[in-house]
Amino acid sequence: MYAKCGSFKKAEDILTTFEIQNIVAWSALIAGYVQHGQGEEAIKLYGRMQQKCIIPNVVTFTSILKACGSIQAVSTGEKIHNEIVQHGLFGRDMVLGNALVDMYIKCGALAKARRVFEELPAQDVVTWSALIAGYAEQGQDEEALQCYDQMQAHGLSPNAVTYTCILKVCGNTGLFGKGKQIHEQIVKSNLLADNLQLGTALLDFYVKCGALADAQEVLKCLPVQDSVACTALIAGYSRLGQAENALGCLRHMQQNGLSLTEVTSTCVLYAYSHSGLVDEGFTYFANMVSNDKVRLNMVHYSCLIDLFGRAGDLEKATALAETIPSLEHGFVWPTLLNACQKIKDVDVARWAFENAMQMDNFPSALFISMANMY
Repeated sequence: MYAKCGSFKKAEDILTTFEIQNIVAWSALIAGYVQHGQGEEAIKLYGRMQQKCIIPNVVTFTSILKACGSIQAVSTGEKIHNEIVQHGLFGRDMVLGNALVDMYIKCGALAKARRVFEELPAQDVVTWSALIAGYAEQGQDEEALQCYDQMQAHGLSPNAVTYTCILKVCGNTGLFGKGKQIHEQIVKSNLLADNLQLGTALLDFYVKCGALADAQEVLKCLPVQDSVACTALIAGYSRLGQAENALGCLRHMQQNGLSLTEVTSTCVLYAYSHSGLVDEGFTYFANMVSNDKVRLNMVHYSCLIDLFGRAGDLEKATALAETIPSLEHGFVWPTLLNACQKIKDVDVARWAFENAMQMDNFPSALFISMANMY
């Protein structure tokens, strides 16, 4: 009880008072640490448990693998893997096998995850989905699609997690037709009714494919509309320069009491910039400055510099760059230099370039941008 509530000191004090310390109590405390995002503490506790010669069980191993994955402790995870094999537990429990695959994926060791996956006597939809998610996260879209097809060939039906991952792949690769088919399968499975994350993934897929009318329809069908889903649609409209539609979504968010995130504000500024709405964009930015709910970052400043640059007002763009709190940021100077290219102001371009050269992550492409000024 104490471990689940996060009172770990109290839980450990109680554990030490037990005359006989069994694996159930230790496993509960380890699981508590993992549940509260304290992977390192869970691993330390596991080490202390071993010093007392208490033999771990499936529950213990499952929890400690989650701890390793959460902090990407792949070396410790490999040791746990070996212990599982030594205890004769490998392949005997589906949940433990899935935890092992998931640990390697979370650590970015996809080759090892695939090897474990293939060594397991059986794989369920959770195992397949974990592998698909790993490939999708690492940008290995072709492998993710192959796994998705193989899973269905084995007679397993995708779940919400599977669909969420494969929609991301379809969006990244522009596979509009396949994504449409997946949408139909999701509707038949009635999975949208209670899964906002899946709905947002579907909306994001349509946005990435430029099918904003479809994305708008998905948004209407979601049981709950949150900031993430609305922001994804605003981002799509902004990229296509459809400021009015983007601002319509913004008004919809405000009318429904949805909180505006830093990403939302960035997308709105982007929409103003690419639509040439200088005064409106500056007014929106000024309101952001006076609003404590949105924390300004360098991307916001960069969007405003781009807004002035596109409007040909290099004087305001330069003045803003001079007033930004921290100038050593990768977005601001390249944006200002790009604005100079449109107006052919060599002096300001040189100033922006010299400041950019002081950055730790100086983009080499800026040499070409500067050379094009002459």
